[in-house]
Amino acid sequence: MLKQILESQNNTAKNIGDELKILHTKIDGNYNDLNNKVKAQAKLKVAVEILKRDEHKAEKQVEREAVQKLKEVKLEGTTEVE
Repeated sequence: MLKQILESQNNTAKNIGDELKILHTKIDGNYNDLNNKVKAQAKLKVAVEILKRDEHKAEKQVEREAVQKLKEVKLEGTTEVE
């Protein structure tokens, strides 16, 4: 009788151990998925910041070019006084 109880406990412990291994595997998989998503979001955020900087630089360049063209047009429209 005692032998059966011990065997039953041993089997139960093995089953619990197997279930824990499965659970740990699932948790590890979920952690890896989440970690990959966080890394992807971080890369996306960096890319957005770079694009914002480049957009700002491009706007400033276009603005400078427009001002320069305006000055050139104004100079062409003026007459030289002798």
